[in-house]
Amino acid sequence: MAFIEMIIESFETWLLLLVFPFSDIAIWWRMIPIYLNGLLSAIYSLPSNSGSVFAGVVALWAGADWIRTYMTGSIYATQLNWIIAIIFLVYGGLGLLVGILKKRGFYWFFRRTILTFFAISLYPIQMGYAPAESNLVLAIVVMAIPAIFVLEIFGFVFRRFILRTHTSSINSLGSQY
Repeated sequence: MAFIEMIIESFETWLLLLVFPFSDIAIWWRMIPIYLNGLLSAIYSLPSNSGSVFAGVVALWAGADWIRTYMTGSIYATQLNWIIAIIFLVYGGLGLLVGILKKRGFYWFFRRTILTFFAISLYPIQMGYAPAESNLVLAIVVMAIPAIFVLEIFGFVFRRFILRTHTSSINSLGSQY
């Protein structure tokens, strides 16, 4: 029973992180591009080298921006903040490499939905709006797989039944050009 309670508590905590940016217009304005990126990439993108490159650039930019903010002293950064920013830099670099080298087996790991989930979830912590507490980090980790799965299913259903595109028709288009 304690496991189920932990899952429910993690879900509630993560939902608070998800809607948090809408409490302040300044935060909302910064987060809208991330939300739109997640929604549109779930709908329109398939795993590819360009998707990996795009996710890599976005992750590098986010990590570099967070580190720049910490170095200017605008925000007090904890050790966890620095670790997360560095992980974003490394993830971004690897995404660029995978995309540039066209390592097909690794495309899924660099989906923009994965990047968007973590960017949205970690943004309040990284920018000092929410404390980097263990329950927040646990909530993000626990909710990662279900949230990303739901986004991927939503994207698949939308591409398949609304846009009526199939991976085979998209791949054949790509081979023509």
